[in-house]
Amino acid sequence: MSPHLIRQLESGKKKLTNKTKVLEETVTQKPEAVNSTMNCAEAQKEKRDAYVKVRQKVGGILKGDTSIEELDLEQSGDINILQRFRLHAHFDNYHDLPDTTYIPHQIIFVEEDLREIVQEEISIKKWPNLARAEAQDRLHDLNVKYWCLAQKWSHYRSCLVRGVEKRGFELWRSHPKWYMHRVLVEECASRQGCCSRGCGCCLNRTIDPSRKLGVGHCTVECGCCRQARGFDIPEKEKKLLKTQFREDISKLPAHPIARVAFWGLVGDVYKSPFDMIDVPPSYEKAVQCNNLV
Repeated sequence: MSPHLIRQLESGKKKLTNKTKVLEETVTQKPEAVNSTMNCAEAQKEKRDAYVKVRQKVGGILKGDTSIEELDLEQSGDINILQRFRLHAHFDNYHDLPDTTYIPHQIIFVEEDLREIVQEEISIKKWPNLARAEAQDRLHDLNVKYWCLAQKWSHYRSCLVRGVEKRGFELWRSHPKWYMHRVLVEECASRQGCCSRGCGCCLNRTIDPSRKLGVGHCTVECGCCRQARGFDIPEKEKKLLKTQFREDISKLPAHPIARVAFWGLVGDVYKSPFDMIDVPPSYEKAVQCNNLV
């Protein structure tokens, strides 16, 4: 990652820390992508020289190699254009293979399943409606399910064979609060999730480090949402809703919510995706949801 990209990422983090004390403790830690970057200018030059040498000697490159154009965009520091370039390169490849599984959507779907597990675990611990033995059995089952889904997530990530997808995904996810993108916050609010009430759960939800793949917005298993709506959703309805939604999204590779979650990009918005990570005004005076810390 070039020094320009690092500065933009740091700028986005500082902007977010000024919004809330809770977020300050999290985002002041440098993202993994920033921590691993040393002597960026030298590394970029070395990569560029190696690329040119390979093209001259071999006459081609491996699938996944960074192109000269992408290297130049990394060096420019314009994250929006860089991510758009990667997205276009991704779709150029996708249209050549229309019958393949659309991996970005599979990653997003698995992440939703992981969030459901994490939020149900929190609910069981905060609202002990089950007998102790029954609760322990359920937590055990959820732990097994989380492990299996984490393997699935890792597998799908390994299927990002075009380097542009992997680099675009990892750049966006290098920010620890990527899911607080304004579009994702609005989407949670539109589903009557915690962002519609300004209780702060999506921002402040306490998650065990071993459950880091389960960060994000509300699912049908959010205990705070269940308390707010006053009823449980039948299992049959949960499955029907999920099946229908995923069938619809699967037909739309450019689905706007999935695109934001994977790339951080929004149509007609040309600022850095990191500048779109924000705390809604309703969060600034919010307190934690009752019984959910």
